[in-house]
Amino acid sequence: MPPTSELKSGKPDHAPTGSHLQPKKVNAENCSVARELVDLESLLWYSNSGFVDLDTFIRVTCSNANLNQDSKMPNQWSGLFPNTLFKDRQEVTEGRKIGIKVKTEAIEDSTKYKTTFSGSHFYDQITGEWVKENLDETGEKVTEVKIISSGSQGEKIYLLFKQ
Repeated sequence: MPPTSELKSGKPDHAPTGSHLQPKKVNAENCSVARELVDLESLLWYSNSGFVDLDTFIRVTCSNANLNQDSKMPNQWSGLFPNTLFKDRQEVTEGRKIGIKVKTEAIEDSTKYKTTFSGSHFYDQITGEWVKENLDETGEKVTEVKIISSGSQGEKIYLLFKQ
């Protein structure tokens, strides 16, 4: 390696190179797959959602999922996603980190919101509509997201927003 010239400061006149100086990748795996979500599952059990077969869902807890800063959806939440939305279900197991990002917008002349969920573990982006309701006396409420995107229409995602 050729010698480096030094400036009067005693430092090399060029920046050193190496893998340790490369920018770090942002961790897009912002969600953890959980075995159970007791709070969400209990609230769902006592809600008016009817019978929900919990064995057909993948449970996740997410943070920093919002793509838009002014989102009406909280940045931290737990969710039950129908397992039919995942292309690699056998890889989406308890303790596994996955990436889910959301973009939420208000629907004009409505009290509804439209959210698009995206991530490499989904077959396609998932779009759903939901209504932001006032929280009950416990400060918790299950939010039902009705999927409107093709292929999964009629299915629901259940979310519990964290305060």
